Amino acid sequence: MDARTYPRSRLSIAVDLHCSARNCHLQGKIQDISAGGMFVIAPTRVQTGWQFDTCMKLPIWKEAQHINAIVRRIAGNGFALQFLVDGGVQKMLEEMLLPDWDGDNVYEGLIIFAARETADDFAEWLRLTSLVCNQYRRYARAHTWSQGQKTYKH
Repeated sequence: MDARTYPRSRLSIAVDLHCSARNCHLQGKIQDISAGGMFVIAPTRVQTGWQFDTCMKLPIWKEAQHINAIVRRIAGNGFALQFLVDGGVQKMLEEMLLPDWDGDNVYEGLIIFAARETADDFAEWLRLTSLVCNQYRRYARAHTWSQGQKTYKH
């Protein structure tokens, strides 16, 4: 069971990372991203706890954004970063990653998220359906409820 706070979206775009404390500059590729962080495919010469200024240009944004993040986990092909953001940046990330969906109609959710995820085979469609039914729906409802747009229905 995945107990992540935010659902992840696959995304394959370049990201520039700069750690001023270590005078380190890396270029990587985002593998997946959520409103709480991202996994970057890049050389793993970093260490847990390093803080980076990330610079990325997502398709929905008019210009590149700089977001501070901290290395939380290192893997063989890259590392996981947790965003260190304020409320405004958090809202921008949530709106980009979780469009205006209230979590009620699962079919509507599949249509919305199929455009953001790559589902090439039956197993990937099952994974996406599971995400929409569980993580995306849970987060969409919580987000909608917290925004006061609609009350949560059981």
